[in-house]
Amino acid sequence: MKYPELKNFILNEMRMHDGKNYQPVMIKTLNQSDGKATKLEIQQALHDANPDSSVEYFSNSPVFEVLTKSHPVADYDEISGLFYLLDYETYNDAEKSWITNYCDEKINGKSAKQFFVLDNKQELENAQKILLENLRKLTTRKDRTRISFPGPGENVDDIVEYTSKGDFWWYSQNLPDERIPRFWNSFGVGEPNWGTSTGITVEINPPMNESTRRTKGAFVKDNEGKIYICHDGSLGGGNTPGGFSDVYPNDEKWIEANDGRSDPRELILISDITSEQLGENLGDYIQYVAKYKAGELVSTKAPYYLLFRHKSENNPYQDDPSGEVYHFPKIANYTKVVPGANAIWYDRVNGDHYFWGYGTISQVNPRSDGDFDAHFGSFKFFEKEGNSLEREGKFLKKATSEVEELIRNNSGFNVQHSISEIDEETYNKIIGSKTLQNNSFETGHKLFLIEIEQKKHKIPFEDFNHIDFIKDELEYKENALRNSLADLSLDKWDQWSGEPEKICEAVRNAVAKRNSENLIWSPPYRTEIGFFDELEESSKKILGKALYDFFKKTNSIKNKFDSLVESLEKINRKPEIRLLGYLMFLLDSTKYFPVHPTNFDNLLEFYGYQKIKDNHWERYYAYLELAEKIKSFLNQKYPHEQLTSLKVQSYMWVIAGAVSRNYWMIRPDTDGKDWDNQRSKGIIGIHYHTLDLSKFAHANNQLSKRKIQEEIQESRKAAGEEPLTQPQLDSTFGQFEKFFAIRKKDKIIAIGNNSTLLGIGNATDKYQFRTDVGEFCHTVPVEWYDTESREIPMQEMRRTVKKLSVKDYVDIMSKQSLVEDSKYQKFIDILEKKKQLIFYGPPGTGKTYHSVILAEQFTKNNSSQPQKMTFRSAIIKTLKEADRPMHYMDITKEILDKGLVQTSGETPHYTIVKEMSKDIQNKGEHSIFIKTDKGTYKLNPNSQEYEIKFTDSVQEDPQYIRSVTFHQSYSYEEFIEGIRPHTVGNQISYEREDGIFKEMVEDAKADPTNKYVMLIDEINRGNISKIFGELITLIEKDKRDKHTLQLAYSKEDFAIPSNLYIIGTMNTADRSLVQIDAALRRRFAFCELMPKPELLTQSIEGISLQQLLTTLNQRISKEGLREKQVGHSYLMKVNNLEELHFVFTHEIVPLLQDYFFDDYKKLENDILSEDFVDSENMIIKEDWQDDPNRFLEILKSAFS
Repeated sequence: MKYPELKNFILNEMRMHDGKNYQPVMIKTLNQSDGKATKLEIQQALHDANPDSSVEYFSNSPVFEVLTKSHPVADYDEISGLFYLLDYETYNDAEKSWITNYCDEKINGKSAKQFFVLDNKQELENAQKILLENLRKLTTRKDRTRISFPGPGENVDDIVEYTSKGDFWWYSQNLPDERIPRFWNSFGVGEPNWGTSTGITVEINPPMNESTRRTKGAFVKDNEGKIYICHDGSLGGGNTPGGFSDVYPNDEKWIEANDGRSDPRELILISDITSEQLGENLGDYIQYVAKYKAGELVSTKAPYYLLFRHKSENNPYQDDPSGEVYHFPKIANYTKVVPGANAIWYDRVNGDHYFWGYGTISQVNPRSDGDFDAHFGSFKFFEKEGNSLEREGKFLKKATSEVEELIRNNSGFNVQHSISEIDEETYNKIIGSKTLQNNSFETGHKLFLIEIEQKKHKIPFEDFNHIDFIKDELEYKENALRNSLADLSLDKWDQWSGEPEKICEAVRNAVAKRNSENLIWSPPYRTEIGFFDELEESSKKILGKALYDFFKKTNSIKNKFDSLVESLEKINRKPEIRLLGYLMFLLDSTKYFPVHPTNFDNLLEFYGYQKIKDNHWERYYAYLELAEKIKSFLNQKYPHEQLTSLKVQSYMWVIAGAVSRNYWMIRPDTDGKDWDNQRSKGIIGIHYHTLDLSKFAHANNQLSKRKIQEEIQESRKAAGEEPLTQPQLDSTFGQFEKFFAIRKKDKIIAIGNNSTLLGIGNATDKYQFRTDVGEFCHTVPVEWYDTESREIPMQEMRRTVKKLSVKDYVDIMSKQSLVEDSKYQKFIDILEKKKQLIFYGPPGTGKTYHSVILAEQFTKNNSSQPQKMTFRSAIIKTLKEADRPMHYMDITKEILDKGLVQTSGETPHYTIVKEMSKDIQNKGEHSIFIKTDKGTYKLNPNSQEYEIKFTDSVQEDPQYIRSVTFHQSYSYEEFIEGIRPHTVGNQISYEREDGIFKEMVEDAKADPTNKYVMLIDEINRGNISKIFGELITLIEKDKRDKHTLQLAYSKEDFAIPSNLYIIGTMNTADRSLVQIDAALRRRFAFCELMPKPELLTQSIEGISLQQLLTTLNQRISKEGLREKQVGHSYLMKVNNLEELHFVFTHEIVPLLQDYFFDDYKKLENDILSEDFVDSENMIIKEDWQDDPNRFLEILKSAFS
């Protein structure tokens, strides 16, 4: 029903009901076809029809927004809103109730039910009588049995009745003399144990003579007079922490009933006591309760994962060795132990954590005053493993180091008896669940972004065209595939079918290290030698035949894989998954990919899969299955990306490497006091006691706890110091053990206090004991690539060494990104307030870089419009990406699936065929499309036109950021507008053309909700007055949008919109700030960027680049040239002597020559040295420019 009709309908009905003279309202709509009304129209129409009420009254109504959602069909809430708007306050409670029910009945076709708890003795007795009468009608058998009575140690022996209709038994008794008089209605699942004892499943006990919430049952009446039997969903008694109400699955059965209190009582409506479905309804409910008590229902309200401390020494709480009952006191978190929660039992043995088993809690009952029993519907003990600990006939599973760290993050983990809530990830890591963790996809993606941005070019990842992703991940794999396929020579295999050893040799060449690089060849696997060169001729024939079948036969891929595995085992060669994965890659690179077994197994575990130990199809299929999940995730992140199998594999390869390393947070002394020393020496170090830990390591590289602790006590005794307590010894050894476990490529985060990140680096070797680096003699060499100190909120760290989980590391790095973003926030705030900003400073301080990042940060929340294409360009795009001939039906499906075009009158199939056919007919051999003999279409490889057509036909995304570089001859005509000559044939004409700034102004005006940024590099090199002309006044914030000036050529009125911003850069080596045009200084905010030597962490041949730049700039500043220092960016990407030599020769020294062009003596004596400069002849010496070693020698001499 449309709004106008609805209003007339309701207003008429209201007049009939209460006689009030409301005027009908017929609202005219903006769009007559859909019957929707605008907010303003509704306001005005209601006011016009009822002038006694103001428009403001309607506007300020709290339900007005509900009414004006402009839905074509109104629901109950909107109709109630209309009543409210018209004159709601004049209605009494009865009339309001009528409105509620009337709307439901007329509009929704039903009457809104209201429920009332029976509290009259006669009504209660009558309801109980009807219930029992109808239950007896269903009875199929009755007999004597013994059932539990609701009292301590009491039972009742009586007649129990059973009904097959709901498959339950029931028994009822009146209890008028109890503290709360009630009808005791007991129910159980199935037939009772006739003649013996039977347990009760649920009691539904309404009160006998009043309404009370102290009984679990209730009789309820609705506004139509029907009576229902209800239950409050609680099971058990006393202080039971949880209840059935948390897990009951049928939300529709929950009702709110009025029992005279201010808040309604929540009850489960089981059945109308007169319904023919009474038996089925009661049976269903009893079955739910039984499932709940058996642990088959899982709570969505309960915390899922708890750790219980098992009984240990001096612990008075006794646990059931069968795992069925867990006895626990009223301690921290005890209220979270509820039915449906999953729990793990664990214990500590010699400081390590071990797990007994796990299960789901089905019931919680009080045992005595202050403690409880948690019953498990099922409990699974862990099976024996290599590092299991046997106790009490059970095999305790030892915690991995990662799990150990996760557990220690929980408070109370080390007390005698505790309940700790843990997350789903930790729970699954402990029990080895194969459940895929959705949050792992986001964490993994963040880890991938971090890894890519730390590569050579330090560029954030935006899509799969990222330069480092292509260079480091894709290119060498594509080359390996191409080279391996060439050596594989599959086209000759049919000729070699009788000489399978040739096939074996071809595969040997294909997988050789020169082709496959790190994708397969690795010394531990001896792939190149062990599989092929050492094979006997008979084995080569067997393997060659198996390889022929693998590549040439058409049986299922699983059979191919497992058959090859069997053949390898037959010739006593271990079927390495690394080799098998590479052969799958060669078989079909569009579906399969190479794997790194250790890393990819870690990747499986990271995403929630269990590791598969054998090398059969199931293991490789797990990698493929995960790849499909990841591809689906990436398709949501990058919907326009063509994700090939190799791109997905490369994405996985990056994350697999990252999750396979360890992450450590280490504090170099209290609050990081030794950081400067350790950073300069390229190490991370700790100090507890001066002893070489490597002398106490076993053959398996594990430290001997006993020997180290004995050594510590002996050394303290010899020094006359007090011995350490056992907890102190354990703590010290724990720190030693972690530090000694650091390995090459591990990630190190150095921190000061709990919020200061000092540096990030990669370990380049394992533990080294050193006495030449100060008192922090326990060291690990580290390549520090980020040493910029900054405040980052982190969880408190009480130890010196802490092992981080992958998630912890990602969280810290994400916080760092937020901190990085916050650096630009001050610039964003300035830009918002001033509208234009200039970064100024010496050359090489990152002015252009910061301007681009600021512009990106500033516009990152802009909305982006999807690309629009013609049918023609969509066809070209589809064929180009497919890189194969396609039938027109397949082309159509691809286009429509991707939503590349919108149809406009013509059917897609017809349009596509017409476009391609017309092109072929009209252009012949120059056609973009070619039709093959098989009736499919492809792009003409001889025509380059499609590239132009494709480019021209795509509407580009809005260019929110545009840039220009000013120079001395740059003019108003280029920037704003001017007259330009055009040649047509032999004729020259002159036309007016808009400049880049005017074009951007027009775009910004047409798109006022988005921000546009104009970047002007080297703004001080242009003549500002000449370039802007009189328009310089219009860029001021208070003149935006409001003031206009007439342009010189077009005579148009011109204004600058408020959503256009200007960011400029200015090199102070060219011109000082004091020399800048006053008009420019007044209208721009200025932000200085100076050199930051602390960003340089590299040392080249013993020369610290940080110290080199610091010394050089100190010498320049002493000459009064602060604004002409050398920026850090010149040296940021220097990694070796050759690069340093090049930068000094071709960039830094020429810059210094420019600064001291008239004073080479100063350049020689005060800035560089006589080895660099010949001041007498005013030249730079050539010997060092041609010889890097000579350069290194004189550089050390000049800056030592």
